[in-house]
Amino acid sequence: MVLCDIGNTSAHFLDNGRSWKISTSEFNPENYKEKIYFISVNRKISEQIQESKLKNWIDLSQFVKIESEYKTLGIDRKVAILNLENAIVIDAGSAVTIDIVKKSRHIGGYILAGRLAIQKSYEIQTPHLKFRQNDKRLDLNELPNNTENAIFYGYLHQIISLIKEIKSNFKDLNLIITGGDGKLISEYFPESEFREFLIFDNLREIIKDNFREKN
Repeated sequence: MVLCDIGNTSAHFLDNGRSWKISTSEFNPENYKEKIYFISVNRKISEQIQESKLKNWIDLSQFVKIESEYKTLGIDRKVAILNLENAIVIDAGSAVTIDIVKKSRHIGGYILAGRLAIQKSYEIQTPHLKFRQNDKRLDLNELPNNTENAIFYGYLHQIISLIKEIKSNFKDLNLIITGGDGKLISEYFPESEFREFLIFDNLREIIKDNFREKN
């Protein structure tokens, strides 16, 4: 079973435990002939699939129902919080999204610029300042003493601080983290649950509930 989560910067695939990403600038759904179950926040690619009548691409978004006043909640965020009762879900991808679910209802959330967006911003606006990610757990109480650390600390600190504030306001909610930078962020929250393939796990549940194919 091939699953695909199409974002704004990349299409993320999972097939029998093998995971890979393709930049949306190089991605063409017409190149695939096998059946693929997908969700997409990329309007251009979604329109291409629909207009080209690519019947092997099965859009799962129609099966996702979330109770929320947030009318523009993206399908990726809806899938991430699917079937949760009480949780704070952080998806640290191209953007960092934070969604709060209480008593099985989505009550709100936040969107922050992700690492790639920040990096590109520095490249365009201030090319002399280099954004370099540090994958090691940093002591955010330390005062940075060089430009490279100052930039990365600044990026990471705003995310960690906001999550801490949200968690302090919703102490009874579980903290679930996913996404490409999710592992790094989870290092600062020992009580959190890091789920690398949260979106794909939930896509499988959708397929299980709505299709005969279950493998």
